[in-house]
Amino acid sequence: MREQVPDASYSPPRSLQPKAADTARTTIFSKTQSTYSLKMKTSRATFSEISTKAGSFPFTLRIMEDEVRARMGVKECVQHNLVRGYDLLCVPLSLSPLSSVDRRAQN
Repeated sequence: MREQVPDASYSPPRSLQPKAADTARTTIFSKTQSTYSLKMKTSRATFSEISTKAGSFPFTLRIMEDEVRARMGVKECVQHNLVRGYDLLCVPLSLSPLSSVDRRAQN
């Protein structure tokens, strides 16, 4: 008997697909290949620190020396497409594949 191979073009129903969280701020970023001369001193310092610490890898603002200044500096970087933010995706707990594991742990 031959095994059935799942169709590669399958996509889950819309209700099971993750959605972008409304209330969460972006916390993970990655550098792009774009170039732009940043105006603010804080933005230039932040971008320089990103380049030395993270390179082209995704990073979080926690690696920065001063998170408050980094948050302010990264805003201009995002506006001019020097840095790209990754949105936080959420799946309702009732639809999560781990929800059955959570229920077993509570019992």
